[in-house]
Amino acid sequence: MLELNGLSKRFGGNQVLQDVSLKLDPDTPITGLIGPNGSGKSTLFNVVMGFYVQDQGTVHFEKQQLDNLPPEKRCHTGLSCTFQDSRMLSFMTVLENLTAIPTPQLGESLISTFFARGRIRLEESKLKDRAYEILELLHLTALADKPAGSLSYGQRKLLEIGRVMMTNPRLVLLDEPTAGINPTLIQSLVTILETLAQRGMRFFLVEHNMPLVSQLCDRVLVLDAGKLIFNGTAEAARNDKQVIEAYLGSDSYVNT
Repeated sequence: MLELNGLSKRFGGNQVLQDVSLKLDPDTPITGLIGPNGSGKSTLFNVVMGFYVQDQGTVHFEKQQLDNLPPEKRCHTGLSCTFQDSRMLSFMTVLENLTAIPTPQLGESLISTFFARGRIRLEESKLKDRAYEILELLHLTALADKPAGSLSYGQRKLLEIGRVMMTNPRLVLLDEPTAGINPTLIQSLVTILETLAQRGMRFFLVEHNMPLVSQLCDRVLVLDAGKLIFNGTAEAARNDKQVIEAYLGSDSYVNT
């Protein structure tokens, strides 16, 4: 599905990624990427999405090489992402934040506004129906007409996922999706991700919450100092000496 070959990235004198190679299997619903702060996890995601250009290596998604594609073109291949910080349009309503995402839309063309009004209305109706389906899944339907800026931090995280879902992605990169949200909302998010995974959507997530990784992820990758040091199950990661030394810190933490 996603294949990275020999990715390296340096910022000045700091080698952030070093010859990272990995493959995500489409039969694996949710893959976790863990590692200590500064290990290169977010940089890896930014390279995959095209926000950073790697110094070496290649990125393939479903056998298509993405290295020369800008971020917006990569989204059109079925690859999408969410960020640690919310990037919604706060002045628009929750519903508008969803319906504005799919592109191109007929209403964006000046000619179509004169000669294809019926088709534009039909398209808008379908987008709105799709948006309400997503809002229902995210438990945000009651907030559809509220300004997005009025949402709580956790609700904004859910809306970010909803915006991604409007693009009908096949693989979603989630950068610390549970950071800063309360335990109740975390469990709601887990249920949502599991539901979407059952429907065929695949996830690759950066996460520091190890119990959550163990609960949610079918496979775990570990980065340390820009190098991939582990590839296996969450249980195996919790008992791997190199992982413990690099990230988990101590046997007492692993066994909690």
